[in-house]
Amino acid sequence: MWLYTPSRGLRQGDPLSPYLYILCTEGLIALINSVVARGEWNGVRVGRNGPVVSHWLFADDALLFAGALVEECRVVKEVLQQYKSSSGQRVNYAKSAISFSLNVGEDLRRDICGVLGVAEVSSHAKYLGLPTVVGRSKVEVFASITAWCKEKMCQPKDDGDLGFKSLIHMNTALLAKQAWRLVEAKESMLALAYKAKYYPEGNFWNAMVGSSPSFI
Repeated sequence: MWLYTPSRGLRQGDPLSPYLYILCTEGLIALINSVVARGEWNGVRVGRNGPVVSHWLFADDALLFAGALVEECRVVKEVLQQYKSSSGQRVNYAKSAISFSLNVGEDLRRDICGVLGVAEVSSHAKYLGLPTVVGRSKVEVFASITAWCKEKMCQPKDDGDLGFKSLIHMNTALLAKQAWRLVEAKESMLALAYKAKYYPEGNFWNAMVGSSPSFI
């Protein structure tokens, strides 16, 4: 057996980096699931009869959901501290933010921000380049994305364009792919959330979303 002590670490772009991150993230998920199972972290329920969500992870971003309770937020902070001690990865609290539901009072908001050490925002502006909150004026919200797409679509594919022959048909195909996920992966978080919201007593094929559904 050979024992060695790493001294240089991984550089950005190292092919091992994503795999190590995934291993560390699995540890974070296990920590969160353990306190959720003990009832110390309640998360947020998606709809009246929907699943409870405590975290969403994508690449190196994390969205954490918790009840507006000081004690529960202390548990969240303790989990992050334990993750830091175990993995060496630290949360950048300066780049982190928290948003509350409308029924949370000012005093409680201030106490929770103090516990977590993050600033409050009314809403997270963008995530992965897309707005997280869509109001009534969808044209205004997505204007920058539309302008960017138009600029790219005018170029030949060889110059970096995506090369879609028909955006309408491409969009329909992508929507159909997501719809098929809802049908096939019935136990996924996405499918459970949609079922609770739009067709609790039926299925995707007979869903009645009404005259004014959410943007999603």
